[in-house]
Amino acid sequence: MKILLLLALFLANVSYAETLESQLAVKRNASKAPPDIKAIMQKATADLKKTGLKKAIVMGKKAPDFTLESFKDGQFRLKDALKKGPVVVTFYRGGWCPYCNLQLKAYESRYQDFVKAGATIVAISPEKPENAKATADANKVSFDLLYDQDNRVARRFGLVFKVGKELKDVYMSFGIDLEKSQGNDQWELPLAATYVIGKDGTVLYSFVDADYTKRAEPQVLIDLINRL
Repeated sequence: MKILLLLALFLANVSYAETLESQLAVKRNASKAPPDIKAIMQKATADLKKTGLKKAIVMGKKAPDFTLESFKDGQFRLKDALKKGPVVVTFYRGGWCPYCNLQLKAYESRYQDFVKAGATIVAISPEKPENAKATADANKVSFDLLYDQDNRVARRFGLVFKVGKELKDVYMSFGIDLEKSQGNDQWELPLAATYVIGKDGTVLYSFVDADYTKRAEPQVLIDLINRL
């Protein structure tokens, strides 16, 4: 995967230092979490890799149509957006997640490139609309952040997992309370996932990872869309 990324960056004349992955790597390496906390988080990721990816929609499958609220007081329907061109759909955990914020900022920095390629881009999260607005404002995001109440759409994409007790306790110790940010007591999150969906609803590209510190590189998405 990394070799393919480096090749794509070379062809696009983009240096590794300019990539989203380089920013994520810096964040990963800067973690000051105690060893016991890191062990809990690493175990949760390893468990997800074993069991959490089996239901996820992948490349070649049809994406389920959906309609979701935007914090901008509007609605987004995938079927309508696809009439205009391909759609990039990315699922993020919430504004409390620093890796999600890095991804949103990276996609915003290439927003005009997505537009020029003829694509619509949206980001979906279970966080309540007021929290999504705060996330958009903090990251100066131009594209729509959509409210997926109770992870209903993420569930249809096969991305939802339940946060275990140990990991829940870790999150609470960090001040992360999903009951407050999502407005429910389910303690569920979507996997880190990004899709490029073609005009006929077919998934042309899928990035799904149990490791929340890894995200789809915007340059890879833009190159693919430009080839359509």
